[in-house]
Amino acid sequence: MKSDSSIYQPAQDSSIRLGLIASASEYSGTSPRLKGPVLEQMVEFDPGKYAKARRAVFDAFVIGGPQMPMILFALCIEDVLLNWLADPTEPEVWRAIDTWNRQGAVPVALSRGDTHTFVIPLLEKLGDPVNQLRRLNNKPATDAFVTQAIEVCKLGMLDGYEHPYAPAPAHRNSCVLHTRRVDRALKRLGYEIAYPSSGSGATVFHARRTELSAVPADARRAIRTVH
Repeated sequence: MKSDSSIYQPAQDSSIRLGLIASASEYSGTSPRLKGPVLEQMVEFDPGKYAKARRAVFDAFVIGGPQMPMILFALCIEDVLLNWLADPTEPEVWRAIDTWNRQGAVPVALSRGDTHTFVIPLLEKLGDPVNQLRRLNNKPATDAFVTQAIEVCKLGMLDGYEHPYAPAPAHRNSCVLHTRRVDRALKRLGYEIAYPSSGSGATVFHARRTELSAVPADARRAIRTVH
C-alpha cells in the first residue's frame, strides 16, 4: 500500500464537503438516548421534517480505490440518502463502530441552521465486509485515503451509489468524515478547513484548495469496485 500523495493527486481548485464525528455530550439539550460518537452532516434540506420519520436504515459498506479500500457509512431516512466516506486507518472510526454495535444504534445529527438529532437503530451489527478492513487500523495511509476521497466526492461518484434498502432519494448528500488524521492530511495537501459563517458565505462545513495541483489525477480510477 502506498501512502505517497504525489502518486494520486486531487483535482485542482477543489472543494469537498466534510462531516463530523463528535461526542454526544457536545449536543446540549438533546435526548438522553443520544449516547456515544455522533455522526453529523450539514444538509440543504430541513432536517426537522424528518423528526418523526418511521423509516430509517443505517449501514456500512466497503468501496474499493486504486490505492486502498474505504468505508462508506450510509443513512437512508425516509426519502433522504446521506453518505459519510470514512478513513479505515483512523482508530476513532473503529471505536465509533464498536460503540454503535454495543448500543445497537447510531446517533446522528443533521444541521441546517438548527441541529436535529436522531437515534437510528441498527438492523444488524456493522460487521463484514467492513470488519475485513480492521487490518488497516492505525496504518500510515491517511494521505492515500484523502486523495482518493477528494476525487470521489468532488466528481459526485457517491451520488450514483444506490443504497440496497432504499428507494430513489429525493435528497442526497455526501461528505468526507473529518477526523484528526484527515485534518492533518488535508492541510498537507494545501486545503483549508472552513466552517459555516455569515462572513465567509459558507453554508456547509468543507475543505477548500485553490492552488493548482502539481499532478492532475486520473479521476476515473477513483472507484474501482463497490463490495
